[in-house]
Amino acid sequence: EKEERYDYRGGNQIYFANEEDSMTYSFAIQKSSVREDVVEIPVAISGLAADEDRVVRVAVVAETTTAIEGDAQSGGHFRLGETVLRQGEITANIPVTVYRQDDLKDKEVVVCLQLVCEGTFLGDMVEDKLAYKLKINDILSMPANWNSYIRHYFGEYGPVKYQFIIDTLGIAEFPESGPDAVSKAEMGYYKDKLRNALIAYEKENGYLYEEGNVRVTI
Repeated sequence: EKEERYDYRGGNQIYFANEEDSMTYSFAIQKSSVREDVVEIPVAISGLAADEDRVVRVAVVAETTTAIEGDAQSGGHFRLGETVLRQGEITANIPVTVYRQDDLKDKEVVVCLQLVCEGTFLGDMVEDKLAYKLKINDILSMPANWNSYIRHYFGEYGPVKYQFIIDTLGIAEFPESGPDAVSKAEMGYYKDKLRNALIAYEKENGYLYEEGNVRVTI
């Protein structure tokens, strides 16, 4: 009887696999040229994998979703792709295509997703494992360690400067410690690279300014 409970033919519990119940995607830390991207949200099942592909139904909760569903041309913020749990697999990803719209610079929008439990996908997980929020924005904010670390190499913070750094280096975060730490030697290299890129930009376009007519310098 215990084995039958975990046989996929009797059904699998399905749930969102992330520890947190939400995530934020910000276009602000992407290059300016990035107009769309795909966010993958993992789901998982309990028990045994099936010997066939199965489509996972995911619903957009209209009452609490503030993002516009649709393509980029129609002003949409996102489109939900099909989610397939493949034969022999116990995890899958929900593909959500997100679009960079001008209004995301002023506000954050939310996509509220709900797993639809039907067929061989059972719904007896706790409710918060069946719901997930994807937050989307294009709002640039100063990294927490700018004044304590980054400023020593790149100077005072400004949103125009920060966007120039992201566009030039393809990097938005410069942690001083931890597994992804950026060393002082690397920061020195990035500083030189940014200075050369800024000189090249000024030759072609003139000086780069922050709001208030403050010239960008590195």
